[in-house]
Amino acid sequence: MNGFPVLALDARLARPRADGDAELEALAEFLLQYRDTPETFRAYRRELERLVLWARGVRGCPVFALRALDVQAYLRFLAEPPADWIGPRQVRRRHPDWRPLSGPVGGSGRARAQLIVGAWFAFLARTGRIARNPLEGHRRPRAAARRIRVERHLPLPVLRRALAALEQAADAFDAATEPLARRLAERRLFVVRFLANTGLRRAELARADLADLLMHEDRECGADCLFLRVLGKGARERLVAINATAREALARYRTAWRAPARPGLDAGPLLLPARARDGRTHVGEATVYGIVRDAFAAAAARLRPDFPEDAALLARASPHWLRHSFGTEAARGAMPIELVSEQLGHASLDTTLLYRHTDLLERARAAETLAL
Repeated sequence: MNGFPVLALDARLARPRADGDAELEALAEFLLQYRDTPETFRAYRRELERLVLWARGVRGCPVFALRALDVQAYLRFLAEPPADWIGPRQVRRRHPDWRPLSGPVGGSGRARAQLIVGAWFAFLARTGRIARNPLEGHRRPRAAARRIRVERHLPLPVLRRALAALEQAADAFDAATEPLARRLAERRLFVVRFLANTGLRRAELARADLADLLMHEDRECGADCLFLRVLGKGARERLVAINATAREALARYRTAWRAPARPGLDAGPLLLPARARDGRTHVGEATVYGIVRDAFAAAAARLRPDFPEDAALLARASPHWLRHSFGTEAARGAMPIELVSEQLGHASLDTTLLYRHTDLLERARAAETLAL
């Protein structure tokens, strides 16, 4: 038995139905709008499940009866939740140790929670479930100062050493006598190198298909340019430029897996599942996450004797760090910030400008030049 109540939401998300629980029916209908953007879907589901559980278990009323003061009470609750609401991270909902929270929610998290709750209330009012949005006309939370922290990306020397370690690890396996180990090592190398050179989100790589590879002739330099058509956040389509290093990584990986990758001719998942049978099955973004984490662990093990700080950084890194690494290096380099924004699929240029953070050591060197 689970030690904490769990909402019976999964069945409604799989097949929406009316069975007397109007709140969960409305929640499923609202969440299904975001099924094509998995990260948003998970964030909204997590937050709104917490709200329903709080309304039922703490307030003793349905969400439909909540008012603005109740929402403020909920936000204060998130800041100082009781111990029985706190559990370990990444535990499945049906596990006895699952809890809605992993600890107190900080200021930016509470601001995000209020925005998500407000979006659901607006939906409930629009669809006639409640008379009016109780947060309508109330001051929206002030956005926390957004920044991409320096430690959330891999500095270029660390990334290059990690990629070299992964390549050495792949080359160490004999394809004839250790075919599976070689294939998995090649897969880890490809995913890290491809993400680092394209800035793709892990969900975008998981959904990427060979049929979405497009070749365009660049008459100015007499070469062909490769692009990947991507459906990103908010169902926004964009073309992601695939540079020569990413192209070589794709060719090496597909050759190791004995799978073709001819733009305009082949179809099927760019990233093959470990046990593909039909050649048409795409992996999930959780698989991409696991591949990158395994790759970082393998690289860290090789680097630890000579580069212990690199190993410690890799042990903390996630796939999104590769996206930040691309954005950081692109913004520092010769790529105009508008092109960086288009490559990453940002809805606002302000988001891309966050990548223009200055390296701490670079800032320290600049400060040393001042003698006032």
